[in-house]
Amino acid sequence: GHPGSNDPLRTSQNLVKYLGCCGASAVVVPEDLADRPARRSLEGQADEDSTGPDRLEMVRRIMARQGYALWLELGFDGPLSLPGLPGADSDEALRRGLVRIDSQGRADGPAYNPLNPEVRDAMKRRVTKALAGLQAGEPGGGAGGGLLIRLGPGPTLLGTPATGLDDATYQKFIHDTFGPETTRGIPGAQSNEPDRFAVRSRFLAGEGRMPWLTWRSKEIATLYAELNTAARTAAPAALLAVVTPSLDGGPAGSEARRVDRAALPPSQSWRSLGLDLQAWPSGPGSPLVLRGPALSSEVLSHDLATSPDL
Repeated sequence: GHPGSNDPLRTSQNLVKYLGCCGASAVVVPEDLADRPARRSLEGQADEDSTGPDRLEMVRRIMARQGYALWLELGFDGPLSLPGLPGADSDEALRRGLVRIDSQGRADGPAYNPLNPEVRDAMKRRVTKALAGLQAGEPGGGAGGGLLIRLGPGPTLLGTPATGLDDATYQKFIHDTFGPETTRGIPGAQSNEPDRFAVRSRFLAGEGRMPWLTWRSKEIATLYAELNTAARTAAPAALLAVVTPSLDGGPAGSEARRVDRAALPPSQSWRSLGLDLQAWPSGPGSPLVLRGPALSSEVLSHDLATSPDL
């Protein structure tokens, strides 16, 4: 539409025409395209129209009638990305082990730990709530669609192997990986040891590294299988898709650059963050996996977009 017109109907119609010119069949839109809740919260104290059509709902309806699929991208970055939990940058989140904890017992940035059961449940609630307001299509129209999650930001993946050392995560790793006889000899297992985080870090950097990486990858695979189940339960016709990490400014980008400097296969950078697609289930229990190339001036970005190792 005309710049500044703020006409959701005109914008939606233009988008559909553009998709037709491109020969596309689907489009991904950000979840913050939905603007009516924000307009209503102003309670008529500003110029915004609190009763007009919602931009996301208008786009969804127009696209469904024309047979196009709409994918809604959920954003999980930011300290308040999971409603119902204390902020990822709060002391309470650190005390409850909701964030990634490093070898010093401190938070590794304002990012939730997806291995925590409360965080996993909150992510499933986000998926369910998003699908409650986004149907894959209308009767007689639409071409499918669903939710898309970009792996890397926030709790969508883990931090480096030196994070996630909170009591609950570490004890579950020991319980799931080692037998009863071996468990008694694992260092840092007790939650009352004052230097337990440093002890755990040394163990996981040495003989415990490979079991730790394998366990983390299986847990992340289980998480996305659960998210896929939650999506199918909330909207059976909708799909859940994930996009592989890109060279962002977070752990995914840092690990990719570190592994590249060491001349190692790029899949090792993903595995260090808990992403090993060999551990993911196949069939209906697994979400769609899309490769996520991004515009970048770095040669490494092109390598990640075309590497046969990935």
